[in-house]
Amino acid sequence: MARTEEAKCPFCGKLIDVPHKIRTRLGSDIVGGRCECEAVYVFDQSGHNLGEAYVDALNYVCEGKCDNPWELIPGEDYQELTLHYESRTHCFGRSRYGTENICFILLKKKDK
Repeated sequence: MARTEEAKCPFCGKLIDVPHKIRTRLGSDIVGGRCECEAVYVFDQSGHNLGEAYVDALNYVCEGKCDNPWELIPGEDYQELTLHYESRTHCFGRSRYGTENICFILLKKKDK
């Protein structure tokens, strides 16, 4: 049996909600959520669309906070992490059922 952990935000450690359908400002639908710490997460159910999940998460985290997500530098402007997710149990860890993933992105706070 695979080792699993509760679905908690990797940035603040709080439990996250089950990914759900979200309508973005751009009018597209994604499946994910937002943590209390302002990190966003996008669910990649197939395990084969991490690039699309990453792009969706980057656009979603920037809504109302930055003009152009493509100008942001990973590690400098934001943190990102992808975890294996088991939607049947709402836990992180590899599953015998597949390779679902959740992509997390958190904008770094800028010093003024």
